[in-house]
Amino acid sequence: MVTVDHPGRAACEGFVHDVFAARYRADVQSFYPDLLEYRDDERQRAVVGMRQASLGPLFAERYLGMPADEAIGDRFGQAIARDELVEVGNLALENPGDARWVIAATIQFLHEAGYRWVLFTATRVLVNTFQRLGMRPMPLAAARPDSLGPQALQWGDYYRTAPLVCAGPIASGFRKLHRPGATSQPRLDELLAGMTRLARRLRDDDPQREEG
Repeated sequence: MVTVDHPGRAACEGFVHDVFAARYRADVQSFYPDLLEYRDDERQRAVVGMRQASLGPLFAERYLGMPADEAIGDRFGQAIARDELVEVGNLALENPGDARWVIAATIQFLHEAGYRWVLFTATRVLVNTFQRLGMRPMPLAAARPDSLGPQALQWGDYYRTAPLVCAGPIASGFRKLHRPGATSQPRLDELLAGMTRLARRLRDDDPQREEG
């Protein structure tokens, strides 16, 4: 976990910036407070940002125009507690083909960290990846650049992909990852086990996180 004061923070932010610059001609200057970094043989492969809803406003709430817990509750027909909600963003991949395993590992981490709901803004390609992994994300709103004012200029061509604000239950994705009879994938299994260890270690250090 790369927090704001982590010595590797600048490298992770630089990775996110460079990926979005190459893909969308963007100049991203806003980063999530917590970053999950995925590495392989000392090389950065991916970064995923996270923000706890219980700690303050979420980026996607600017698109929604209302608290995310209320928007999700209306969509799913149940009350949503903000301490069970996490937003992910700053998803940057060295290779877009890695999206499936990166999202799978992130689902594992979020579940083991005690969250029940995830909010994210993504292109339709990434939304489909979440769906294939069993997340059952529901669209809440279109992500429109005019919601950001001048800050939208940082995002280059990103909004040409017609991104959507979506939310879904983390447990549904977790169940599919661990469904009986699923084909064993040793490298993925090792990664998921590592994410479980990381999440549990962080929870032990944070008594405010409760079992999900």
